[in-house]
This record gives sequence, C-alpha cells and structure tokens, in this order.
Amino acid sequence: MSTKTMKQRIALVAVSALTAGVLSVASTPVANAADNVAAGTAQTAATTEGVLNIATLASTTGSPVTTNTVVSNVPTVAASVGLVNVSSLLGDLVAGTTQTAVMLNTGSLVVYSATNTSLTASAVTVSGGTLSGGAATSATGGALNASRTSYAVAGTGSVEMFAVAVTPDAGATSMTVALYTKASTTAASMAASQSGATLAGLITVTITTSSVAGAMSTAKSGVYYSAAGAAETLTEDATSGTWKDKSPTSQFANVRIRDAFGTALASTSGLLQATATNGALVALNTSGTTTAGTASTAFRTGATPDAATLVVKAPSFAALTTTVTVTYNGVTVGTKSFTFTGPISNITIGSAARIGALSQAATSAVKGATISFADAAGNTIYPTSGGSYYPTSALLVSATSDRTPILSITPTSSVTGYIDWNCGSSASKDNAVMTYTNLNGSVATSNAASVSCADNPKTYEASFDKASYQPGDVATLTVTFKDSKGNLANDTYDWSSGNWSASSVSVGGGTLAVASATTDTSALGKATYRLLVGSNEGVFNAVVNVDVLTSQSAVIAPLTVKAGTTSVTNADVLKSIVALIASINKQIQALQALILKKK
Repeated sequence: MSTKTMKQRIALVAVSALTAGVLSVASTPVANAADNVAAGTAQTAATTEGVLNIATLASTTGSPVTTNTVVSNVPTVAASVGLVNVSSLLGDLVAGTTQTAVMLNTGSLVVYSATNTSLTASAVTVSGGTLSGGAATSATGGALNASRTSYAVAGTGSVEMFAVAVTPDAGATSMTVALYTKASTTAASMAASQSGATLAGLITVTITTSSVAGAMSTAKSGVYYSAAGAAETLTEDATSGTWKDKSPTSQFANVRIRDAFGTALASTSGLLQATATNGALVALNTSGTTTAGTASTAFRTGATPDAATLVVKAPSFAALTTTVTVTYNGVTVGTKSFTFTGPISNITIGSAARIGALSQAATSAVKGATISFADAAGNTIYPTSGGSYYPTSALLVSATSDRTPILSITPTSSVTGYIDWNCGSSASKDNAVMTYTNLNGSVATSNAASVSCADNPKTYEASFDKASYQPGDVATLTVTFKDSKGNLANDTYDWSSGNWSASSVSVGGGTLAVASATTDTSALGKATYRLLVGSNEGVFNAVVNVDVLTSQSAVIAPLTVKAGTTSVTNADVLKSIVALIASINKQIQALQALILKKK
C-alpha cells in the first residue's frame, strides 16, 4: 500500500469516529513510551499505558505468542508470525498513531500495551481482521467481544499488561489496528463499545502474499558521499556534487543495502563489490574504517553489507577522476564519481584591472589582476595559507618578472584571486610573472601579464561612446585621466581630498544612473558613468569638473539627441508625386520615338 493510501485510510478511520462522537485523539505522546524496533528483532519497548507496541520478535513455532511473560515489563517472548516490516508514515519507528506494518496474509500480528487505575480501561480493536489469544497479567484477564474485533482490559489497581494476536480476514489487503483508552469503565463495556474513548495508537497494516523483506531494493539502496569516512547510515549525499580532494588522499562514501521497506539487510552471505576506473584504489570496510585499498576492485562477504564504508584513493600525486561502481550479488547499487586534484601545473594571470601608483609597494586586498590555479587535468586548485598540500607560501616571484607581484587576495571556491605589484619611481609597462613549487618538486610558471605604473592624474578629458543618441538610449560617459607625461594615470589617486561629489559630473539631456561621489574610482585610468537619454531632441552638454586637479578647468562633452525617423510634410509628398509623373512622361516619349523610328 502506498503512503498516500495509508494516510487516506487512517484519516477515514479517525474522521469517521470523531464525527460520530466515538472518540478523541491523544494530543501528546506518553513521556516514557518506547519505540518499536525492526521486524524480526526482539522487542525492547516496555508495556506502557496508552501506547500500542508491536511484538517484532518472529515466532519459531508458526503460531503467534501472546504470553504475558515479561522482563523489566518487556514481553520478551511475545512473537508475531509473517511480520515483514514495521515503520510509520514519517519513516521512523515511533509507536504513535501513524504506525504502519507489512505482513503476510498467512501471518498474525501481535500487539501489546498496558493499563492501570489512571487509565481504567484499554481496548485493542481491528478492522479487516480478527483478534485472538488475548493475555493479561491479572487472574480475571480481559474481555473479547462476540465478533472478535475488540479486546479490552481494565485496571485492577496496579499496572495491567496485555497482548493480543491480530489475524487478517481472508482476501483482505489491509487492516487497521487501534488502541483506545477510557476512564471509569469495565473491560466488558470497553470491549462492547469505544464510545467516548481516546484514540491512543493506530497501526495500518498492509497484507501481502509474498515477502520482499531481506531482498535488496535498488530504490532503497545506494552509494552516498560521506564525510571523512565517519560511521554513517546515510540516505543522501553528505555533500552534493562531485567529490573532490587532492591526490593521493582518500575519499569516502557510505554504501546502503536495504530492502523495499528501508530495512538494512542482515544477510552475511551476499557479495558486495566495488570497481573503480582509471586505476583508482578502492576498499569496502566496516562502517567507519578508513583503511585504503591496494587494487581497483574490492570485495566484501561474510558480513552484513549495509553501511559499509567505501574508501577511494588515487595511486599517485597525479590528477585523477574515477567512477566507482558498487554492486551487490551482481546488481548495481550505485555509481559515484571522485576527482583527485594533482600538482599545480597552470597559473593564469588575467589582464590588469588597475594602474599602480609610482613608488607604491604591492598591497594585500588590492585587485590588481586576477590569478587562478589548475592542475594538468584542468581542475581548479585553491592554495591556502598554511595549507599542507597547496600552501600559498609556495607561490614565488619568477626571476623573469619585471615587477614584484604578490598574492593580494587568495582564491577560494567563492572568492576570485588577485595579485598586486610594486611600482618604481617612473611610469612603465612591465611583465609580472609568478611560479609555484609543488611538494613533488615540480614548478609551474604563469603567463607574463602586462602591468602598468603611472603618476597621479594631471589632466582629464571626457567623451561619450556615440556621436548621437535616440531618446531612451543609454549613453556612456568616459572620463580619462592622464599624468604629466601623457600616460594613463594611476587608479589610486584620492579624489576625496577635494570636492568631488554629485555635482562634479552633470549632464544635460539625460539622467545619470548613479551620481558621482568621492568614493568613485578609476579603472585603468578611466572612470565611466551611464545615463538615460531624455526625450527631448537637441545638443546638450556634459560638464565634468575635477576640482582637485587645479591645473585644469572643467571639460565639456557634447551630447546629441535626435529621433531615429524624421517627419514628412505634404509639400514633400507633392514634390515626390510631380517628380514621378515627369519621369513617367519621359519614358512615354522615349517609347513613342522608338515606335515611329521603326515605321
């Protein structure tokens, strides 16, 4: 039965009873209630008033056992027949009002509970089956109604424990077993009617003609990425995405082998196997054991397969990607991809994003130019400060570098890496080159990135990116700064030392998207501003006034706005018609002359 069907059946039973005023529902679980355990396992829950537990122990005689023999209030010998699975709608083993069970149509389900003077009477009822073998601790026992669908026990002044066997009706595909409690009533009255009682426990039982318990279900089994080989019973990846680590360290996964009911397989006779591609080494260990393997195939038998730890390791320092396939008795359980990064072999420095200031040392946190690292397979590498495998200290300045660059921002999976460089006393365009020395002694050298150094701005000019715009266009105004030698100026000049503000850049014929401010910066000697062109046609001016540059007055950049189409007057139309008629007349005259000539 599907979860949806079980929910509907539970809802139908409860709503029908509530509508008829028969019962109320216990709103909170009993504080000392114990959960059920997996089918086929000896029950450990003590009999508790108001709690309906399942005897999960399998009978060895073929008949249900409802004896009241207890150890520490646990009915240790009570046993069910043909019980396949125990769970709940939430996927747990809580003994509440959402319990579920699966059993063979030839079996019997044994349930147990208790009552005392605070809950005077308790009754177990069944829909879709019959009750038998009721047993209680008192000499008087319990009461079974004539239709054998309700068994009740009343307290005798002390705890009264009881168990009852539930057998499905012939042809039934499901049955519902419930526990009701009611104060101040007798066992006979409670067995006859549960009117006014409280629903304390509910089990929806699916009846099947064959059992798939103990047989691997590919839908419930799988291989899941695991963190550091910890002892886990995962049902999803510990971390999503392809697992990645450096060579030759180990990576781990958790192997789950479960049946259709989500129960771990207990068999020790099956063969669990793992096979890796590309020469990776694998091992299948006891849960939590991280010992690496020595071959690309590993086997595990003579032990329960569920929750085995899969250990995957690269055989060398080289970059490696492997796919590991896990099978159980020849059936694929799952596949996982593992990536091992190798030594750094590629260092890429991007185009410079700024111009350095003269006589300025390389500075941390400055975004001079991007830098990234990769191994021979193209896997991105993130060096770390103090790291034992990819330490940032292994990044050095190449002997061929004109400047002295540093790693100003260390790259991570979420942060772009950058370098910065020192500058001399004169403007220059140089190359920045870095190297990385790996633990295995191999050295990677970056490309030669062009970097610049220049003096503070001395002059500036402004221009738009197009000669003219249509109303509604977005225009870009670029302010270009140059030093005293005509080089593009550096990008570290402090504009806030003057009165650079919103009024420093003003534009007619449009609206700036973001006004100028003292926090503005230039990039490669240029600052850009975007504006929305207005609806009026004409020629307007953008005025730029950098007051800290006292050697130059404000500059003006013209902004031309005109519509993409022009209007046509009646006179223009008439003129075109006259010209067309004249052209036609000429063609007629030419045709007449040709005809007369032939005659």
